[in-house]
Amino acid sequence: MAVKKSELYSLLWEACNKLRGGVEPSRYKDYVLVLLFFKYVSDRYKGQRFAEFTVNEGASFDDLIAAKGKPDVGERVDVILQKFLEDNKLVGALPDVSFNNPDELGSGKELVDKVSGLIAIFQNPIHRRSNIYTGASKNKRIYSSKYALSAITFCGDCGNIYRRTYWNIHGRKEFVWRCVTRIEQGPEVCKNRTVKEDELYGAVMTAINKLLAGGNNMIKTLEENIHAVIGETTEYQISEINNLLEEKQKELIKLANKGQDYEHLADEIDELRDKRQILLVEDASLSGENERINELIEFIRKNKFRTLEYDDKLVRKIIQSVTVYEDHFVIAFKSGIEMEI
Repeated sequence: MAVKKSELYSLLWEACNKLRGGVEPSRYKDYVLVLLFFKYVSDRYKGQRFAEFTVNEGASFDDLIAAKGKPDVGERVDVILQKFLEDNKLVGALPDVSFNNPDELGSGKELVDKVSGLIAIFQNPIHRRSNIYTGASKNKRIYSSKYALSAITFCGDCGNIYRRTYWNIHGRKEFVWRCVTRIEQGPEVCKNRTVKEDELYGAVMTAINKLLAGGNNMIKTLEENIHAVIGETTEYQISEINNLLEEKQKELIKLANKGQDYEHLADEIDELRDKRQILLVEDASLSGENERINELIEFIRKNKFRTLEYDDKLVRKIIQSVTVYEDHFVIAFKSGIEMEI
């Protein structure tokens, strides 16, 4: 089943959002590309003989999934990826990243959650998408739009979404949130916990109210983030490439008019256009990040030191995702801030 462009963009955005904090924005694509390529090759060629790529035991995406949540997950991921690259003579062909890098990914529990979360995002995007958008009738599920948390609450164990469901416990009826994988395939496949609705809403509002309690200090931090975003601007680089393209195109026309070979210039022009496209995408991402940070600053200014109650409209406006783990939640704001509750 093919993934639509809009869904791929959403997947990539979620992965980039998980990397925020220690990783420079210009490095997001390095981590994402490595995982995206590895996931694609592993799914397509695992178990095939004489295929274009070799996916051996100990060097597949399934091995990443098995490493998820382990205290040494970063080290394990590096070993798995290195084996895959060596098996396929690809060492040096992909961006140089380490999933055990404390300078970019943090250390201890922070690194474990971040790397495990990245694996979960890429683990089964189509299955996640089908549970968000389609039911047995192939229509959009009602819960995907009715409740603000339905399409943005994910399982920290298997990466699937959490669904709001009615539960009858010893004659006591209440709404709870459960991982779709556990509902449909049982605890043998996913053991993550069931969460009472009040607990889930409480975790989200605890994160929001902690943000507001930060008041002016939080605003200052966000403003510093904006300066960092502005500092990463690609406008000057794009302008330089445009100037180079104009010069190369003029040279190409001169050679063509003289009947001389211009193939090397055509290749250079193609490379410059590719670089420009990458920079344009990065620039759009930075601009969007700036806008989201400004929106959150305005929200804090209006509500600082207040204690707010749960509201679906508020959650849709500022919350990017909620990830449920066995003993905690990770609440990600659209500005890039994450809080562990």
